[in-house]
Amino acid sequence: RCGGCRAVEVSLGATTDVVERSVKHAMTAATVLLTLTFVEDAVRIFKLWDFQYKFVVDNAGVPDFLAKFFLLASFFVQCGAVLLPSPISATIKKKLCFALLGCVVVQPPMYGQLGNIVFVSMSVAQIGALLLLAASCHEEARAKEGAREVPGDWALTKLFARLLLTVDFFVVYVVNLEESMAESLINPSSVAALLLLVSCMLVWIGFKTVLTATALAVAVGMDTVFRFPFWATPEDQRDNIQFHFFQSLSLVGGMLLLAVHGPGRLALDNELDKTT
Repeated sequence: RCGGCRAVEVSLGATTDVVERSVKHAMTAATVLLTLTFVEDAVRIFKLWDFQYKFVVDNAGVPDFLAKFFLLASFFVQCGAVLLPSPISATIKKKLCFALLGCVVVQPPMYGQLGNIVFVSMSVAQIGALLLLAASCHEEARAKEGAREVPGDWALTKLFARLLLTVDFFVVYVVNLEESMAESLINPSSVAALLLLVSCMLVWIGFKTVLTATALAVAVGMDTVFRFPFWATPEDQRDNIQFHFFQSLSLVGGMLLLAVHGPGRLALDNELDKTT
């Protein structure tokens, strides 16, 4: 009997180790996908400094010194994104998340893209992803410090992050839905757009969040590879396609973060768990 108990304990321990490793790998993959867009943008600033500088001055109408300061700050902060997947302090990671968030907030007005709904919606989704990562870093730091978890701690942040993360879906795919339904009420594009819209709503209310976020991450990942194949694009047309490819990967990373960490306390999933 004791031998059987020990066998069960060993089996449970092995299963727990596998689950923990899987979660850790998924977290690393999600963080890498989220940070790639910042690294790519830092490389872009370095390679195209003169073009970027002139673009900011012409479109934002700011003084020369402010344009240079913005580009330098963006370059160094976004280079720091490479530290996010590394095993550094969770507190440092959280601060870096907010520094990157500041870059994302400033970019639309500085690049004169406030009227570009696709650019703005993607920036909003990146803010949501960074807030999710900051929340997970906060929880990790508290766990290592042995601090008692406070009810509702960062729950509103996670709720806000979920809403922001799906903004790009809502904007882009609703536009696609309108265009496809203008041609025909029932066609593959309109059905896909409706399914994505329903998925967004499930994420908003936090119902079946892990499954929905995983499905959205897979769908966006496949769509990104097929829609933005910059490696197969002529060099004179590659820059814009490459930009959108890495921007979309950050959304995939955000969805994977949501799948790994769950929706938080302010979610229907959490309420249903309490009643069962």
